[in-house]
Amino acid sequence: MKKLRQHLQMANWEGNKVLLKSIFLNGKKIPVPIPIKSMFDTVRWLESHMLRPEHTITKIVLDKKEIEPSQWIESKLNEMRLNKSSILEIQVDSPGEISIQSLDALRNLATVMERSLKPIAVECWQWSKDSDPVDFESLYSDVDLILDLMDHVMLLLDQRVSIANFQIIYDKISSASSCIQLAREEKNWKGAAKLILQQLESGIMEMNVEISMLEKSVFEVMADRSHPVKPRIEVEL
Repeated sequence: MKKLRQHLQMANWEGNKVLLKSIFLNGKKIPVPIPIKSMFDTVRWLESHMLRPEHTITKIVLDKKEIEPSQWIESKLNEMRLNKSSILEIQVDSPGEISIQSLDALRNLATVMERSLKPIAVECWQWSKDSDPVDFESLYSDVDLILDLMDHVMLLLDQRVSIANFQIIYDKISSASSCIQLAREEKNWKGAAKLILQQLESGIMEMNVEISMLEKSVFEVMADRSHPVKPRIEVEL
């Protein structure tokens, strides 16, 4: 009997040593009340018991090392064993929250860019060298970033709110970018200046107005909380 008690005590001690005790969810430490040994078990427990339907996991950090989303599949997560000393940090957001952050970043970039368009257009109009105008490359990089952010927002909000006007503005800015690139290849700097002022600037201004409309729609959806999302972690069949 004494040996049996010792065996059970040892098993309990070993279990306490290997099982995850707590996690940090959006920076807040929460206890883990059930036996969990793998990352996959942890994620499924969170999705089943801790997350609201509209929320999804957006970041996983284990022992200060971020786990890439490409690793968020059952077989990979099961390989990540956890123990009592593991430091697990998980960030969760809703598509609405992520889109609001993206729209805010888009507005800030567009506001800065809008102030620079006229000076760059003047520079292009006066340019006569074969090389690109000094500030032209930064303009093009900013346009590419704006298009990437707009595409990201549309992916998040598709079938949640109406993005028809946003899509039209995206197409307008994309078309202006393509035309400016063509003028650049032909060294037609006066043509590039006209495109910047007549197409790109108006597209950026329209986008800023539409961002406010989208934010209003997103906040209404978030308040309703009636749009569940698919779990982020993929279960292999």
